[in-house]
Amino acid sequence: MNDFHPVGIPDDMKEKVRAFNECEYAQLNQIEITDVWEGGARAVMDVAGKMNPFGVVHGGAIFALADQVFAISANQTDVVEVALNARINYISAAKGRLEAISRRIAETACCSIYDIRIMDGERLVAQFEGITYKMR
Repeated sequence: MNDFHPVGIPDDMKEKVRAFNECEYAQLNQIEITDVWEGGARAVMDVAGKMNPFGVVHGGAIFALADQVFAISANQTDVVEVALNARINYISAAKGRLEAISRRIAETACCSIYDIRIMDGERLVAQFEGITYKMR
């Protein structure tokens, strides 16, 4: 996923992305969704104020970024998808502005699986897997 090229936000997704970007959670965590495509998205997070006592980004902040991009990736249509399971593997410490890139890797009539990579520049910080349940 390191070959990601910004695609922007399609017109039909602008209102939904605006709602995600302006929600209290995104504002509190300084998370911005910058790109959306079918089954995937990109978000960035300013890490100021999110450091742990060791001087690196707190794992909860990294999870928050991954969870936000997971949510917009899964909720691009009128079918509401809710998290059924989420797990994260922390690979390396982070200090800089983070970006999360999400892509849907599997889908059935009831569930979807997303792979999210959290990057600090070119360095992989964490890998998050999210599974959704489709509310019908």
